[in-house]
Order: sequence, then C-alpha cells, then structure tokens
Amino acid sequence: MCTIQYYRLFQLFTLVLLLFLCQSCNTDHNGKSKVFVFPEVIDTVPLAEAYYSPQMMAYAVHKVLTVRKIGTKADLTDTSPDYQYLNYELSNFPNQTIVRKGLEILVDTSRVMTIDIDGARLNKQTAQYIDSIFSSHARGTADATHYVRGYPVFIVNRTDSTVYFDISELQVLMIQEVLDSSKNWQPIECFEEPMCASSHGMLELRPGYYAMTNTFAYRGTFETWIRLKMVTQHGNIYSKPFRGSINPVQIADSALVSSRPRDFLIFDRKKSKH
Repeated sequence: MCTIQYYRLFQLFTLVLLLFLCQSCNTDHNGKSKVFVFPEVIDTVPLAEAYYSPQMMAYAVHKVLTVRKIGTKADLTDTSPDYQYLNYELSNFPNQTIVRKGLEILVDTSRVMTIDIDGARLNKQTAQYIDSIFSSHARGTADATHYVRGYPVFIVNRTDSTVYFDISELQVLMIQEVLDSSKNWQPIECFEEPMCASSHGMLELRPGYYAMTNTFAYRGTFETWIRLKMVTQHGNIYSKPFRGSINPVQIADSALVSSRPRDFLIFDRKKSKH
C-alpha cells in the first residue's frame, strides 16, 4: 500500500514539475510570455484571388498598417491609434535608433490577406509580368486588378525599451530573401528610391506593442525557404524562414540589378532634406 502511495505522490510531483518547467519555458525572467499569439486581423478589403508570380525582381511593399498593444486585435479599420507612432522630424530622432535584442519579425503563414501591388509603384512594363492579375477581382472594390495575396507580418517589441526604426513613405525597410540552389540567401525584392528625403522618418514602437505590415505570398516553380530581412542603422534583423515558392528569375534579374542599392537604401540623414 505504501509503495502505491509513494508512486502516486511521485507521479503528482513529476506532473507539477513538468507544468512548472513548461511555464518557465514560455516566460522570461520578468514573467512576460515568450510566445506571441498572432492577433485577429480585422480588414474590410475582400480577399484577392491571385497570388503574385512576377518574372522579375519585385519592389518591396511593407507598408505600416497599424500599431497595437500586444494581446489586442489588429483592427485595420480603426484610424485612432493609441499614440502617435510616426515621426518625420529629423531633429527628434534618437541617437541610438534601435534595440536589436528582443525585437522580432513574425510572419503568419497560416492565413492570407490582400496587398495592393500599386503600393510598389509598379509601372506598366513590370505589370505585364504578373500572372493572372488582370483576370482577378476582389468584390466590392473599384479596381481589384491590383490586388494579390500576402501574409500578415508583425514586428514585435517585447523589450523594456522603446524601439525606433526607419521607415520611408510609410514603408518598413524590409525585403524578402530566398535560399537559392547553392544554399545562399539571395534578395528577390528591392526598394524604390524615395523622391524626397522628407518622406523618410522613424517609427516609435513602445514596449509591449507590435507594428503590423504584410508581405507578398509569392508563387512560382522553385520551392525553397524564404525569410524577411529588415535593414536598420545598427544591423539587419531577420524573421524565421518559412516555406514558399518563387520564379527563379526573381533571384537574378538583370533588368533590376542596377536598382539594387547598397544594403537596400539605408537613408543617410546627413544628406539634403530635398
């Protein structure tokens, strides 16, 4: 009888220990959760029918859609933010613009949403390479031929410090990279150089907040790993790789090689404001 009781006590102790260890793995030393739960996204734009399948390197489109507190919905219809997170006054920029440790880029590949490819400023020559775009439509919109599918992306600040990072024309300085057949990471997107320096600014991301953007869900003949690369003044930040497919010509497109800027247009604030 005693042996059975001791065994049951041992089982109970083991269960309590496992629960404690599980909780410890999911929280940091401050008791904050290490697991980011992707929020519900409220968006009135109907889901696009087409995926993006260009036959050349594409311009990156990573517009800031909203900034919200972790644990709350990403309501893209709400135009009243918790605080003014955009800053275009150069004199107000902090000297140390980014805290790399703890800042995360998380891609939600479990669902898709609509991206307006006009945000990339694609010209007619580029647009002709988009497969099935002009036969697609999104119900209830005036011009749905510019819509393609993409993934929600969340830039998360779970540090104890406010994080500042560069934006240009409301775009996060971020591109997609893919693992090529030689197992090297290669860019498949580039930035369009802004027309004026005054369009460059900073995004202030407070502790416990996330900034939401989105990224193209490409489709092509070459299946590989894809990641996001966010370019900052203090080094690059990467998302975890995820599976996807592209067209091989997106990796080495001679038509846009000359448009690839050094480290993708990190803007020098010492230059002219015009």
